[in-house]
Amino acid sequence: MTRVVRGPVLSVVLIMMLAARPALAQAPREGRLLVTVVDQSNAVVPGATVRVTGVEDATRTVTPAPAQTEPGGLATIARL
Repeated sequence: MTRVVRGPVLSVVLIMMLAARPALAQAPREGRLLVTVVDQSNAVVPGATVRVTGVEDATRTVTPAPAQTEPGGLATIARL
């Protein structure tokens, strides 16, 4: 009589597969910055130029291109 042991073997294989995957938190990712430009009266400012400066605490140096705000005053700076 042959006895098939599936439970423990399957568990070990599953654990090994999960351990081989890189952790999601360790995967390199690029950030982005979403900005809404408003004036003193809290009205959105369409067509404003947004520049990102200040790399003092950065882990790498990037120079993102300036972004123009959309009609709703929103600008997105990518690749940070």
